[in-house]
Amino acid sequence: MSISPTRLVVIVAGLGIVAYAAKQGSEATPPTPAPAAPAAQPVALPPEPLPELPGLKWGTLDRSYGVLEGDFTLTNTNKFPIKDVILRCDITGGSGTVIRSPTFVVYETVPANGKKTVRKFNFGFWPSQGKSFACNTALK
Repeated sequence: MSISPTRLVVIVAGLGIVAYAAKQGSEATPPTPAPAAPAAQPVALPPEPLPELPGLKWGTLDRSYGVLEGDFTLTNTNKFPIKDVILRCDITGGSGTVIRSPTFVVYETVPANGKKTVRKFNFGFWPSQGKSFACNTALK
């Protein structure tokens, strides 16, 4: 079976038109993009609990030679160790007036749910009119 040249030209031209139309159709309609994943929402973490202040129990205090030196125990009720405990103190006279308010840092670690005894801590100069000594604890 032979195909006439005219018919061959028509077939080739038809195939070209179909190919051209297919190419134009694919360029005219871009592919549909995949739906975007939802944006990640920030997760609010619960606030960390504030640490409990350490307890302070006095042992012996010695104010010989105008210098206060003493023993004390720090108690930590937290579930984690604490360190560098601050002692804010008041030395008062016989009338109750605060003569001096020294601050000290105890550069020690107190274990979680534990105690740390500090011996012969030097609190420095003791005023000649000083009658009492009291301290509160804080964390650095």
